[in-house]
Amino acid sequence: MYLRALSQALHASGNATSARDLESVAETLTYFDEMTVGEWANFLRQAWEYHRTGSIPAAKTYSRATSRRLALADLEHEIEELQRYQARVADPNFDRAHLETYLEALGKRVNREDLIALAARMGLPRYKTKKDALEALKRYFFEQRASLERSQLIRGT
Repeated sequence: MYLRALSQALHASGNATSARDLESVAETLTYFDEMTVGEWANFLRQAWEYHRTGSIPAAKTYSRATSRRLALADLEHEIEELQRYQARVADPNFDRAHLETYLEALGKRVNREDLIALAARMGLPRYKTKKDALEALKRYFFEQRASLERSQLIRGT
């Protein structure tokens, strides 16, 4: 939000090139909305290491305690986010890595009962373990994408 406001100020002052660049940065940062500050810091460290050496270092994890159940509003927010991903699967520019990052962060953020409930709300069977529910969500999205790609190949588009 701050970057967009700064971009507008730059544009108003006549610096259109910098304003466009800053708007692009603000837009790109929206890909990382789901990350915690710790996850974001870890990602930046990994990106810098990759830029510097060409290899990705082992990830440090920053986990939150997941023994607490999500509030109903938070659970609804996660369901809406999963539904947004479901809609994006059909987009030709669908970013599988972004979805994987979101699902991994979701698995760390929520407890077993909530993750199982989220999977059930997406129409999946009720699983017994958090790991099974998370894997089912991944399969659900990636199988939808694979099915779409197969049908596009068949149609020749």
